[in-house]
Amino acid sequence: MIKLSVFFATFMVSIASVYAEETVVRLVPHQETVLSAAMEGRIITLPFKEGEAFKKGDLLLGFDCIYEKSQLEKAQAVSKAANKKHQVVAGLKKFKTTTDLEIELAALEAAKAKADEKMMIATVRKCSLHAPFDGKVSTLDVQPHQFATPGTKLMRIIDDTALNVEFFASSHLTPYLNVGQEFTLHIVETGTQHQSRIIRLGADIDPVSHSIKVVATIIGEKQGLMAGMSGQISLLKAKP
Repeated sequence: MIKLSVFFATFMVSIASVYAEETVVRLVPHQETVLSAAMEGRIITLPFKEGEAFKKGDLLLGFDCIYEKSQLEKAQAVSKAANKKHQVVAGLKKFKTTTDLEIELAALEAAKAKADEKMMIATVRKCSLHAPFDGKVSTLDVQPHQFATPGTKLMRIIDDTALNVEFFASSHLTPYLNVGQEFTLHIVETGTQHQSRIIRLGADIDPVSHSIKVVATIIGEKQGLMAGMSGQISLLKAKP
C-alpha cells in the first residue's frame, strides 16, 4: 500500500511538472518555386491552368521565338561554313600554298562562329519553360498573347506530393524540441488528426519574435490535406 502511494505521488508530481503549449502550424508543399521570364517576348503557349497537375519535364510556358530560331539557323550555317573553311585551309598546308597565320585566322573564325552558335542555342532554350518537378500550378500571373520582359513573374508552381508542417515555437521550448520527435497534428479545415514527426529545426532564434522555426513531416494518413491548411499542436514543456 505504501509503495502504491509513493508511485501515485511520483506520478502526480511528474504530471504537475509539465504543461501543454498550443502552437499554430501550417501545411506547406514539399517544393515550390516562382518561375520568371528570362527573355523578352510574347507568350503563345500556356498548357496548364491553375490547379492542374503536370509531370517533371512538361512544357509549362512557351514564347513566340520565330526570330530567335531563325537566328540560330543562321548561326549554325555560319559555324558550319567557318569550320569547313578551316579544314580546307589547314589541308593546303601540305601543298605549301598557305601560311600558318592563315590557318590560325581560319581556326579563330571557326571558333567565333561556334561561340555565336552556342549563344543562340542558349537564347532559344529560354523560349520554353519546363517543369523542374512533378506538381501543380498554384497561380498564373500571365495570359496567352501577353508580352513579357526579363524578370516578369509568370507562375508559381508547387510539389504537393508530400506536405511539410511548419511552425514557429517559442524560444523557451527549444530544450524540448528534437529531430525525430513525434506529435499529433489537428487540422482546422478538416477536423482530422495526423501523426507527424520533426525533421528539421531552425539554425537560430529570431531576436524579434523570440521563436525558432520547426519543420515536420506527416507520417500518417494524408488524404484530404492540401497545402495552405492550418492546424494546431500541443507541445509539452516543464513548468518553471
